[in-house]
Amino acid sequence: MRNSSDTIRNRTYNIPTCSTVPQPTAPPRAPVMIVVVVVVVVVVMGVMLVVVVIAVLLLVVVVIVVVVVGESKRKGRMLKEVTRSPR
Repeated sequence: MRNSSDTIRNRTYNIPTCSTVPQPTAPPRAPVMIVVVVVVVVVVMGVMLVVVVIAVLLLVVVVIVVVVVGESKRKGRMLKEVTRSPR
């Protein structure tokens, strides 16, 4: 009859020894193409933001000019009507 300790034992004596695997000293870098694409997208979006801001500012200036010119024309007509001598 077999002893159970004969069949269940630590059999690590047949495992081959392995050399250690060198670990990288720095994390792997992103591929250059990804970095270039991200930089281009950020630059393009920044330029688009500047263009939109300039367009909005120009629109505000145009609205202000239209309102001011319209008010001055309206006041000019009112002044002519008030100062018109009756005949």
